[in-house]
Amino acid sequence: MVFVSDQQQTGMAIYDISGMHEGKSPRLISRFNPVLNTPPPMVAWSSVSEERLGGYWVEPYGANKVVWGARKRGIAPSCDYPSMFIVDFTHPENPQITCELYFDQDGTTFTDGDAGHTDPAYVNFQDHYAFLDHFKVDIHACEAAYADDKKVDAQEFSSVAVSFEVYREHGCETNQYFRPLGQVGAFGGSDSGFTHKIIEHDGGLLETARPYLGGIRYDVFRDSEPGVYRSGTAIGGLIVGRNIENNIAAVHARFDILPGDTLHARVNGEPVVYTITDVSGPDERTNEQGLCFLVTHDEPDTTPPDVSGHRPLVDQTNVPVDTFIHLHIPETLRDHTLANSVTITNTRTDQPITFQMQSSHTGTVSIFPDDNLLLGDEYRVDIAGVQDFMGNTMVPYSFSFTTGESQLQAIDIQPAAPAPKFEGTPYYPNHSGSITCESGEDYDSLWVLNPDN
Repeated sequence: MVFVSDQQQTGMAIYDISGMHEGKSPRLISRFNPVLNTPPPMVAWSSVSEERLGGYWVEPYGANKVVWGARKRGIAPSCDYPSMFIVDFTHPENPQITCELYFDQDGTTFTDGDAGHTDPAYVNFQDHYAFLDHFKVDIHACEAAYADDKKVDAQEFSSVAVSFEVYREHGCETNQYFRPLGQVGAFGGSDSGFTHKIIEHDGGLLETARPYLGGIRYDVFRDSEPGVYRSGTAIGGLIVGRNIENNIAAVHARFDILPGDTLHARVNGEPVVYTITDVSGPDERTNEQGLCFLVTHDEPDTTPPDVSGHRPLVDQTNVPVDTFIHLHIPETLRDHTLANSVTITNTRTDQPITFQMQSSHTGTVSIFPDDNLLLGDEYRVDIAGVQDFMGNTMVPYSFSFTTGESQLQAIDIQPAAPAPKFEGTPYYPNHSGSITCESGEDYDSLWVLNPDN
């Protein structure tokens, strides 16, 4: 099977691709694009009428589920809240949402995400926890809370997710990566292109937002420019927004914040007026591109890794003879312990099969048999000796399945136009190559083609 999704919140689709090496076309098994149970919009002017399933990035969990990290978006397809979604496709003809989690619903506290600083993108795993942006989410707890009434309310949120306020408290950007390593998390971010500064006003320090995520909007007035003001969000040492002259808004622009500027805003619904007293920097407390580490567990990690799921399923029948085999070990693994950790045996002949194997950075182990399996035979998969980053060794695990003709029912679809056909001979690359390039302007536009692909 192949699972597909995009970043346009168009849901997901599942295809049966068995027989592809013999020229059989993929068959659509299901399409799943439900309307989400989204909380009311944060702002009255939101134009979102309904939100659909999807997000910025998706990762498999347990080989039978997928987890999305969804960023807040003000442009179509809109998304009112930074979010996390889980879909279970154990039964590919009938996928089901098992978790909808919306961050940053409470604008007055930081317990569910700090306003303007929550931007989930990539997802990592450790045991039954998902790690994205600055959150640690208990997958089991989220699914249990959602099962009751198809939502995770504010009371349930605290038992489902923990927010590490690394940006607000330490200036660490986290949206690009949150890698769990035992009881420590390693965070990484992207450069926003803004130089962060320390901005002081007559009431303290000015709150600035993470780029592109909104935050407090300020109207900035300058005595030397009567009739003109700037309106936008404070990011770094700039106001990012519009220049307003005679009540007419000009195009988007960036403006320096200067001592003496007067800022008007509403904080928690109340009007405030600030006068800027000093702008200095750069702000060394802000670390956007560097690496930050944070303790994420109170106790050392002594939990051995385990298999959270796999496909084929336990005792599954009618598995295609050209199947791939996927296991998910939701951990940061010592990859060298994966070598020789898996054996696959035909239980009728008691003979092992040969295969190729690769692993992903989020713990999915993919196995590609060198030859088609035998029709109607049972195969046993054994895995043992795998260690996580901390050196904990998994308990040996095994499961069996039986091959046969695929029983998945395809959906009959009529494409708008005939699909293009490749008339040549299909080629499957058999190895990877490496290349080293010298630096220098002669090589600035160098393109490289693998001669074997």
